[in-house]
Amino acid sequence: MNQPQNSGPTFSKWRLRLEQIFIAILHFVLLSWMIATLQEAGNWPMTKVILHFIGMSCYGGLLIMSTAHWAKKRMHWGLEKKKF
Repeated sequence: MNQPQNSGPTFSKWRLRLEQIFIAILHFVLLSWMIATLQEAGNWPMTKVILHFIGMSCYGGLLIMSTAHWAKKRMHWGLEKKKF
């Protein structure tokens, strides 16, 4: 009962790549927000700058937590799939 190895991209592989691209886009959004804030910070009042940095830290924290949750979910899904 030999089954072919690497028989081509499956739905799971495509879904994984799409999820990774989505996460990368979210990181680029955060990076562009940081760059824009740093470029404009000299012209803004201190309160606005502080609020932007608080927003960026919340966004970054949620991004880290959601990415970790996603990775844990995929790992458990992979382990469950191997059991059967």
